[in-house]
Parts: sequence; C-alpha cells; structure tokens
Amino acid sequence: MDNKVETVATSPMLDKLPFDQAVAILEDLQNQFKAGGWEPWAKDGSEWFDLTPEGKKRLYKRMFEPGYSQSAELRIPKKYAMTFRLKCTDGCWPGEQRPYLFLIDVGVSHDTYARWDEK
Repeated sequence: MDNKVETVATSPMLDKLPFDQAVAILEDLQNQFKAGGWEPWAKDGSEWFDLTPEGKKRLYKRMFEPGYSQSAELRIPKKYAMTFRLKCTDGCWPGEQRPYLFLIDVGVSHDTYARWDEK
C-alpha cells in the first residue's frame, strides 16, 4: 500500500534443521536481539525463549502441539516490532513421518504495538 514496504518476513536459515541445531541458531539470534535493544512486548505476555535445559524440553514438546510453533513478540519501543518464531516444518503433525525439522521465522515492521501502550 502506498508503494512502501510495511513488513518484511524471512528466515535466517537456509535449510530446515533438527531441533538442537535450530535452537542453537535461535539462541544466537536471541542474544543478538537482546544486545541490540529488542525487548518482549509485555502487554501480550511475550517473553524471551527459555533456553535452559528444562525450557528447551518444554519448547520441544510445544512443537508437537497445535500451532506447531512458539513465538515471541519483540519490539524496540516506538520504532520496530518483530515476530520471532521457531516452528516445526516437517514430521510434527499427527501421521507424518520423521525426521522432525524446524525453521526460524523473523518478521519485522514498524512498532504497531505503540498505539496499545497509550491505552
């Protein structure tokens, strides 16, 4: 609309990967986002991925529940918003065969959440 890019969505991965390899990339990206000033959008309950050993077990289990993904809504207040997601892409739905493969999605736009902060 108006010949402007509003949102960019991509994956930092070239290939779908097994869980442990995808989570290693997720952790690296999360650390970079934290260092760059991104923060979870608290009003919707978003928080950083819990990448402790127990958190990784919960995250793995979540990949096999409807939705087959886990997201964090991040933002740099009044500037940018991001959906940061790990999703299962192969083998995770009932009846599908292994291998289980995962992909990270990143979508960036202007801070659409800022209007909710004022309410």
